[in-house]
Amino acid sequence: MMGYVANLLQVCNAKGESSILLSESAFNLLDPGQRIALERHGRLVPVAIPIIEAVGGGSVRCMMRREFPAAEVRTSGSKRRLGNSDFDARH
Repeated sequence: MMGYVANLLQVCNAKGESSILLSESAFNLLDPGQRIALERHGRLVPVAIPIIEAVGGGSVRCMMRREFPAAEVRTSGSKRRLGNSDFDARH
């Protein structure tokens, strides 16, 4: 069986614990060695989203909002603080 399994996302909770979110169909395509390799980086969390994958053409990573820490940048000699809304506008 062939399929696409790279559309996954690693997330961390407030305690710093990592999880790897991926579709159930992607999870089912991984062989045991691939699962073990991924589990070194976080707990695998397969999510059943067959309709999204079939109709929308996306996967779990596409459905998640990513939160980035705020950062200060210099623009034209002044400081500006970037937040999540700045990133949302571009993605």
